Amino acid sequence: MFDVVSNTSFDVTVDLTWTAYGERRHDNFNSHYNFEGYHFVYDHIGAFQFAEVSGTVSDGTTNLTPEFSQIAGSIFKGRTAIVSHSCD
Repeated sequence: MFDVVSNTSFDVTVDLTWTAYGERRHDNFNSHYNFEGYHFVYDHIGAFQFAEVSGTVSDGTTNLTPEFSQIAGSIFKGRTAIVSHSCD
């Protein structure tokens, strides 16, 4: 962890449990770009689900995790591919 106020770094222990809820959602992005003799393809396929998070992030003395009601997150799994090549 890095503290920008004191300009110091320190170790933390992360012990979190993620519990998914609701339905799984899917996304798919595909883009093609052509410019100055190059062809660029971006392809992404993913799925995510909202999750409740519980547990601690600690520096050994202080629990740095906010109250449960302030924690939100999602579980994500995806595949991204980027291909580029010259068209010359």
